[in-house]
Parts: sequence; structure tokens; C-alpha cells
Amino acid sequence: MELSVAELVAELKSLRKGRGIESADVDTRVAPPLRRLVGLGDDDGPARVRRQLRDWLTTHAKGLPEDLRTAACQAFGLDGDARLYQERVRSVALLIERDDRTARRRIDDALLRIAQRALDPDARRPAPDLPWRTAELSAVVVLDLPVPEVIETRRIVAQHDGLAEVELSVTLEPPDPGRGPLDDIGLDVLYGGVLTDRARRSTNRIGFALRLPEPLRRNEEHEYSFRIRLSPERGIAPYYVCTPRFPCASFRLHVRFGPGRVPGAIWRLQDTLPIELADPESSRERVTANGSGEVHLAFTDLKPNLSYGVTWGDAAG
Repeated sequence: MELSVAELVAELKSLRKGRGIESADVDTRVAPPLRRLVGLGDDDGPARVRRQLRDWLTTHAKGLPEDLRTAACQAFGLDGDARLYQERVRSVALLIERDDRTARRRIDDALLRIAQRALDPDARRPAPDLPWRTAELSAVVVLDLPVPEVIETRRIVAQHDGLAEVELSVTLEPPDPGRGPLDDIGLDVLYGGVLTDRARRSTNRIGFALRLPEPLRRNEEHEYSFRIRLSPERGIAPYYVCTPRFPCASFRLHVRFGPGRVPGAIWRLQDTLPIELADPESSRERVTANGSGEVHLAFTDLKPNLSYGVTWGDAAG
């Protein structure tokens, strides 16, 4: 059964009731047609249903006017807000500085726009030739250890049946003359697969493949994590970014400089061309480390081939 726009709007209105996607029984509130549209199986439990709905709704709310995007986020509790619907409506009203009636209209408008986008055959899903997309990426960069470490954890979603291997790469500052980039880089899988086919792809890029435990079906999720260790001699470039090849819905970045080791200035990078990462004239936003010497940043809807993350230097840089 194919959903019409009106039918999908009705399903979404039912879903927003109560505590939205944070409802304990959310898995019983998603009808089979919506399950198929979102990429859920009949036996998927509450945790997976909640994650998949959050990713799907967030994706289709991207690009909406800010007030409608805010309305959609609050209506479904996409940010983890588990209050009852009427309380979330009130939050929308306060955020857009309008009354509750106007807030409800904005929410209804957002639901209609989401339904139209979701059922548009040209925009329903990423291009079919993409092997996978990233639903969530978390990176922890620890700089106050004897050896700098990076731990990345990714939750990916297969875009076709039979996905058995994921190709990845890590770009580093060019090594010293005569020193290959593989000589002093520790690269270990913490969980979620087996590292294969590690090789130098360019002067400063290491490519590797991760063989998954089992082939994935289309829309099936998988999480894996790996650790990079740099030698004390090499150190790390004054920036850390994600430059996705395929769409990435969410990126959370945690950088620990450590107490007493915070650089003079730290900047957030977003939608930055990779060749401009070290360019002080490129667009960037100043950020401040906390009392532990840490910076925590979040990005959504990352565009392929643009960079997102953080850079640092002296205050005049």
C-alpha cells in the first residue's frame, strides 16, 4: 500500500501525540506503510524504531525554514524532549515568539512539508549508487596524552542489500621527507569489523577497508569504532575535521586539549572547503574551551566533500 500525502500527514500527527518518538510504546504506533517508508522491519523494537524515526524526520526537515524546522523538532521530540505534546507546543510558541494557535499551525505546516518531501520520488532517498550513509558519527580527540589519540564511532545505514565492506580513509599532515605515512600511525578496530586492505592512497592519506561481521540488508544499521594513535614525533595538525564522502546526518566532536594546554584561539569550521582548512581568511566561528580544556561541538546534515570540525592556533591566527 502506497501512502498518499494526506495519509502520511495523518500518520505523523498520530506519531507526535503524547511524548512523540520518546513514547515507550513508539514501536506499536508506527503503521506498516510508514514502517516501510522509514525502512523499519516488522519486528524492530522501540530503540531501533526511535533511532530510525529520528534520522528520517531530521533528514526530511532539513532545508525547511527555521521556524518550521524548529516546529518539527519540538513536535516529535527529536532532541530527546519527552514532555507531553501540549508542553512541546508551548515551547514552539516561545521559540517563534507567537501564541499556541500559531505554533500549532506551524507544526501542521512542517508536517505537510515533510510528507511532501518524503513522497517526492526524486528526493525520497539518497542516490541509489551510494553504498551507505552515516546516521551518526562521534569523534573523540585526546591531545594531552603522551601519544595523541583519536577514537571514531560511526553508525551507518546500508543503501542496498549485501553491503559487506566499508571503505574509509584518514588524511594526515604530510610526513617528514623520507618518512612514509604508514610507519608511525597506529590504526586499530575497537569493535564492529575487521581491518583489511590498509594502504597509502596519497602522500598524506591512508585508505583502509572494514569487513563487516555480516553483510547488511538495505536500511539495516551497523555500528563500528576504531582508534588512531599518532607518534609523539609526528604530533597532529592544528585542526580536526570530518569531510564525508557520503551524506552524514549527525557529527559530534569532542576535543580535549587538557587543563593548562588550551591554545590561544579555537574556531568551529562548517561547510568549509578542504583546501581552506588552514586559511585564516576562511569563514569560521570562535569557540571557547571549558574548564577541563575541552571543546564539544555538534553538526547536522553534513554535505559530502565539505569539512566540519575545529581548528586552533594563537589568538592572532
